[in-house]
Amino acid sequence: PRHRTAAACRWFRSVSGWLGGSGFGCGHWLRIVSGHVTCWSSPDRAFVCRDFQWSIESLEARNLRAVSGASEARGSLHLDVAKRLLSGVFSAEEVQFGDLIKDGPSGVADVLDGRISGTLDSPKLTALVKAQTLVSDGFKVDAASARVSISSKQVLVDDLVALAAGGEIRGSGRYDVLDKSGEIQAAAAAINLGDLVSEHVSKDTLVSGALNGSIRASIDAHGLQSATGSGAIENLMINQTQVGNGPWEIRTDGKTVIGSTQIGLLDRFFEAKGVTYDPSSHKLAGELNVLNLSLSDVVRAATPYLASMPV
Repeated sequence: PRHRTAAACRWFRSVSGWLGGSGFGCGHWLRIVSGHVTCWSSPDRAFVCRDFQWSIESLEARNLRAVSGASEARGSLHLDVAKRLLSGVFSAEEVQFGDLIKDGPSGVADVLDGRISGTLDSPKLTALVKAQTLVSDGFKVDAASARVSISSKQVLVDDLVALAAGGEIRGSGRYDVLDKSGEIQAAAAAINLGDLVSEHVSKDTLVSGALNGSIRASIDAHGLQSATGSGAIENLMINQTQVGNGPWEIRTDGKTVIGSTQIGLLDRFFEAKGVTYDPSSHKLAGELNVLNLSLSDVVRAATPYLASMPV
């Protein structure tokens, strides 16, 4: 017979649904339990299992649905009880990054082609994540996608492609859950410098050009541990004055940032040599050389960055 239930539990404010079962007879364990369950933790957060069947051999949960605000996830799950093996599929729509990553980017993402595998002791999730219009520290990403794999041991991000500032960023990353350490690699092509620095320069300063390059970083539980990067700047212009092209490089040990660049043409150049920045003290030091360029343009472009950095 079916039994209607409604109760409060540790994780949810209320639980309702029905259960049905069959067995060998009075005094024996039920062989099969089936039914559906709906759980609410708040008015806009609910979990629904519309069809599940639990036996001594397996657990089959179909038509799973979870709702949190505008975010919604759907899927199904199978468990081999004896072997403790998991298999299933899932997808999600309009997932808010702010709900997943504290102080992370703002925006929403869709989770596609989600797969569940592994065991109860070591489950594994893989999925394709696609996002539109992400914003982090004033930097806007128009679109992004990546293949994500999550297990009890590590998090992998592969095939990352992001469209931002008129260019493209490709990358990958790995984070070891046990060691609390990881690596990130990224390469950028044709990033518009005007879009990149627009939030940091004065309105009467026009900057244009393209940024290309790559960076590799190591992270740990405390954040950035070290990083190195290099590349080139093409067709840099400041207030309609053509500065030129040239290489750039940067590195950090997690404490001090060191960088340099030399950009110019045959008759003019701009060079920042051995520039060091200490985030803890906000101190900036280095050598700046300018030939045949408007010093006012250089100072105007640099002033917003230097305003909060006592040297």
